Amino acid sequence: MADNRQMLDEIGLPLGGDDEAVLRSVITHPARGIDELAAEAGLAPDAVAAALERLGEHDVVVALDGGGWEANAPDFVLSPHVDRARERVRRAERAVADLIDTYHRERAARSGMELVEILDGPETQARRLLELEFGPTREIRAMQSGANAAIGTRHAAANLRVNARARYRFVVDAAYLAEPAAVELLQGHLSRGADVRVADRVSKLIIADDHSAMIQLDGAVAAVLRPPLVSLAIDLFETTWRAARPYADEDVAGPSESDRHLLQLMLAGLTDQAIAAQLATSPRTLQRRIRALMDDAGVVTRMQLGGYAVRSGWI
Repeated sequence: MADNRQMLDEIGLPLGGDDEAVLRSVITHPARGIDELAAEAGLAPDAVAAALERLGEHDVVVALDGGGWEANAPDFVLSPHVDRARERVRRAERAVADLIDTYHRERAARSGMELVEILDGPETQARRLLELEFGPTREIRAMQSGANAAIGTRHAAANLRVNARARYRFVVDAAYLAEPAAVELLQGHLSRGADVRVADRVSKLIIADDHSAMIQLDGAVAAVLRPPLVSLAIDLFETTWRAARPYADEDVAGPSESDRHLLQLMLAGLTDQAIAAQLATSPRTLQRRIRALMDDAGVVTRMQLGGYAVRSGWI
């Protein structure tokens, strides 16, 4: 019964605490007077009279001409209040749903901004590139293909002289090596202790320690990745690094004069048979010597061996 007494409040009728008990008495005992209803409900007559007045103001009950009280049909009187209560609940649900949607949308947007930052234009990219390069104290990993649209090759070489705190590892490709001053820049990297490798093709990428990475999406747009997305850039770099071949290794002795001659003949386009004849050796021995040179250079094809020999000053 205690829960039922809340019904009129829940449907939006601002009535007193005794009103529902009085209403039930009127429904079950129609045409009764105040004293009889008070006895039935276990209430004082004054409390019943006040409740009947409030119920009458909302047309829930009506006074009979001959005395006593009668209830109007609840489905006729109370249903509109129930409908309005339902509409209030629906509006509340829509409001809450909108708040929930806004909360998650804004949170997702903030999370996205925290994980990925899109950079438009070379000036913005150049500024962030310098921040990435000068910020870390442990390691910078980078992959470079072709020209750097944000910071020119010579500018990048000057930057490297400033930040001497970090270890540098670079992977470059043929498009980069064809750029003016690229070889000069790589020699500068090597002279400062950087490790440089060459792959067939790479993306433009720089990783500062393990906390952020910048990857070129196209000529005008780049993206900065932060944890945990930066791990994707790290995996890309490390996979490419393992598959790449050394650009130069000062610890590896250069080839002998005979091997230099072999390389010159190979680059001149002679067949193995002709080279073997020139060197007074067998084609099988020649192939073993070429394989040994490829292993020293860390390459897998003769074309790569030729390029490595030229870059490394073997011939």
